[in-house]
Amino acid sequence: MYGGALTLLALCTSPEIDAGVVWYGCPPLEYVDATKIQARLQGHWATQDEFFPIESIDRLQDKLREAGVTFDFHRYLARHAFANETAVGPGRIPQTQYDPVWSPASVGSHFQFLRPVAQMNAMNSGVFEQLPDWEQGTGVQVQGQWESSSHFLRAL
Repeated sequence: MYGGALTLLALCTSPEIDAGVVWYGCPPLEYVDATKIQARLQGHWATQDEFFPIESIDRLQDKLREAGVTFDFHRYLARHAFANETAVGPGRIPQTQYDPVWSPASVGSHFQFLRPVAQMNAMNSGVFEQLPDWEQGTGVQVQGQWESSSHFLRAL
Protein backbone atom coordinates (compact mmCIF):
# COMPACT_ATOMS: atom_id res chain seq x y z
CA MET A 1 0.00 0.00 0.00
CA TYR A 2 1.47 3.26 -1.06
CA GLY A 3 0.69 6.67 -2.37
CA GLY A 4 -0.97 8.46 0.53
CA ALA A 5 0.22 11.83 -0.74
CA LEU A 6 -0.92 11.01 -4.26
CA THR A 7 -4.30 9.91 -3.00
CA LEU A 8 -4.83 13.25 -1.25
CA LEU A 9 -3.74 15.17 -4.34
CA ALA A 10 -6.07 13.08 -6.53
CA LEU A 11 -8.98 13.85 -4.21
CA CYS A 12 -8.21 17.57 -4.56
CA THR A 13 -8.19 17.46 -8.36
CA SER A 14 -10.73 14.78 -9.30
CA PRO A 15 -14.25 15.50 -8.05
CA GLU A 16 -15.55 12.26 -9.61
CA ILE A 17 -13.70 10.16 -7.01
CA ASP A 18 -16.20 8.77 -4.50
CA ALA A 19 -13.87 7.77 -1.66
CA GLY A 20 -10.21 7.84 -0.77
CA VAL A 21 -8.13 5.92 1.73
CA VAL A 22 -4.77 7.42 2.63
CA TRP A 23 -2.00 5.25 4.03
CA TYR A 24 0.84 6.92 5.93
CA GLY A 25 1.77 9.81 3.65
CA CYS A 26 0.70 13.36 3.06
CA PRO A 27 1.94 15.99 0.58
CA PRO A 28 3.08 19.42 1.77
CA LEU A 29 -0.13 21.04 3.02
CA GLU A 30 0.16 24.03 0.69
CA TYR A 31 -0.68 21.59 -2.13
CA VAL A 32 -3.85 20.30 -0.43
CA ASP A 33 -6.88 22.37 -1.46
CA ALA A 34 -9.30 20.77 0.98
CA THR A 35 -12.19 22.89 -0.34
CA LYS A 36 -12.11 20.77 -3.52
CA ILE A 37 -12.35 17.40 -1.79
CA GLN A 38 -15.83 15.98 -2.35
CA ALA A 39 -15.10 12.35 -1.55
CA ARG A 40 -15.35 10.50 1.72
CA LEU A 41 -11.86 10.22 3.19
CA GLN A 42 -10.20 7.77 5.55
CA GLY A 43 -6.60 7.92 6.73
CA HIS A 44 -4.29 5.49 8.50
CA TRP A 45 -1.39 7.16 10.27
CA ALA A 46 1.60 5.90 12.27
CA THR A 47 2.33 8.00 15.35
CA GLN A 48 6.01 7.03 15.16
CA ASP A 49 6.36 7.76 11.43
CA GLU A 50 9.73 9.42 10.76
CA PHE A 51 8.79 10.34 7.18
CA PHE A 52 5.45 11.98 8.00
CA PRO A 53 5.43 13.32 11.57
CA ILE A 54 2.06 13.02 13.26
CA GLU A 55 2.06 16.79 13.87
CA SER A 56 1.68 17.31 10.12
CA ILE A 57 -1.39 15.06 10.22
CA ASP A 58 -2.80 17.23 13.02
CA ARG A 59 -2.45 20.24 10.69
CA LEU A 60 -4.04 18.27 7.84
CA GLN A 61 -7.02 17.44 10.06
CA ASP A 62 -7.42 21.12 10.94
CA LYS A 63 -7.38 22.03 7.25
CA LEU A 64 -9.97 19.35 6.41
CA ARG A 65 -12.25 20.43 9.28
CA GLU A 66 -12.09 24.07 8.18
CA ALA A 67 -13.17 23.00 4.68
CA GLY A 68 -16.00 20.80 5.98
CA VAL A 69 -14.51 17.57 4.61
CA THR A 70 -15.93 14.33 6.01
CA PHE A 71 -13.02 12.21 7.17
CA ASP A 72 -12.22 9.27 9.41
CA PHE A 73 -8.59 9.17 10.58
CA HIS A 74 -7.03 6.32 12.53
CA ARG A 75 -3.75 6.58 14.43
CA TYR A 76 -1.62 3.62 15.36
CA LEU A 77 1.31 3.34 17.76
CA ALA A 78 3.53 2.15 14.95
CA ARG A 79 6.14 3.12 12.39
CA HIS A 80 5.79 3.94 8.69
CA ALA A 81 4.61 1.01 6.53
CA PHE A 82 3.05 -0.83 9.49
CA ALA A 83 0.64 -2.66 7.15
CA ASN A 84 3.32 -3.61 4.62
CA GLU A 85 4.27 -7.23 5.20
CA THR A 86 7.58 -6.73 3.38
CA ALA A 87 8.76 -4.14 5.92
CA VAL A 88 10.41 -6.75 8.14
CA GLY A 89 13.90 -7.99 8.83
CA PRO A 90 17.30 -6.50 8.14
CA GLY A 91 16.52 -5.72 4.47
CA ARG A 92 13.73 -3.28 5.26
CA ILE A 93 14.09 0.50 5.14
CA PRO A 94 15.16 1.32 8.73
CA GLN A 95 12.32 3.82 9.36
CA THR A 96 9.66 1.25 8.45
CA GLN A 97 8.30 -1.70 10.39
CA TYR A 98 5.43 -4.10 9.69
CA ASP A 99 3.14 -4.51 12.70
CA PRO A 100 1.22 -7.81 12.82
CA VAL A 101 -1.35 -6.37 15.24
CA TRP A 102 -2.15 -3.04 13.59
CA SER A 103 -1.96 -4.28 10.01
CA PRO A 104 -5.08 -6.50 10.02
CA ALA A 105 -7.03 -3.98 12.10
CA SER A 106 -6.24 -1.14 9.71
CA VAL A 107 -6.87 -3.17 6.56
CA GLY A 108 -10.22 -4.34 7.94
CA SER A 109 -11.20 -0.76 8.67
CA HIS A 110 -10.11 0.24 5.16
CA PHE A 111 -12.40 -2.29 3.50
CA GLN A 112 -15.34 -1.57 5.82
CA PHE A 113 -15.01 2.09 4.84
CA LEU A 114 -15.00 1.34 1.10
CA ARG A 115 -17.75 -1.28 1.13
CA PRO A 116 -20.73 1.14 1.13
CA VAL A 117 -19.16 3.12 -1.72
CA ALA A 118 -18.67 -0.04 -3.76
CA GLN A 119 -22.23 -1.18 -3.02
CA MET A 120 -23.69 2.16 -4.06
CA ASN A 121 -21.67 2.25 -7.28
CA ALA A 122 -22.51 -1.37 -8.03
CA MET A 123 -26.22 -0.67 -7.71
CA ASN A 124 -25.96 2.47 -9.83
CA SER A 125 -23.71 1.10 -12.57
CA GLY A 126 -24.29 -2.64 -12.72
CA VAL A 127 -20.58 -3.35 -13.29
CA PHE A 128 -20.23 -5.96 -10.55
CA GLU A 129 -21.34 -9.55 -10.95
CA GLN A 130 -20.96 -9.89 -7.21
CA LEU A 131 -19.88 -7.59 -4.44
CA PRO A 132 -16.65 -8.47 -2.71
CA ASP A 133 -16.65 -10.05 0.69
CA TRP A 134 -13.68 -7.98 1.83
CA GLU A 135 -13.75 -9.34 5.34
CA GLN A 136 -12.98 -12.76 3.87
CA GLY A 137 -10.42 -11.39 1.43
CA THR A 138 -12.16 -12.53 -1.75
CA GLY A 139 -12.00 -10.55 -4.97
CA VAL A 140 -14.35 -8.69 -7.24
CA GLN A 141 -15.63 -9.87 -10.60
CA VAL A 142 -15.85 -6.88 -12.91
CA GLN A 143 -17.87 -6.72 -16.13
CA GLY A 144 -17.45 -3.05 -17.09
CA GLN A 145 -14.68 -0.52 -16.87
CA TRP A 146 -13.84 0.22 -13.27
CA GLU A 147 -10.71 1.56 -11.71
CA SER A 148 -9.93 0.40 -8.21
CA SER A 149 -6.86 0.51 -6.05
CA SER A 150 -6.05 0.31 -2.40
CA HIS A 151 -6.56 4.07 -2.31
CA PHE A 152 -9.67 5.12 -4.20
CA LEU A 153 -12.57 3.99 -6.33
CA ARG A 154 -13.80 5.89 -9.35
CA ALA A 155 -16.24 4.98 -12.08
CA LEU A 156 -14.67 5.48 -15.52
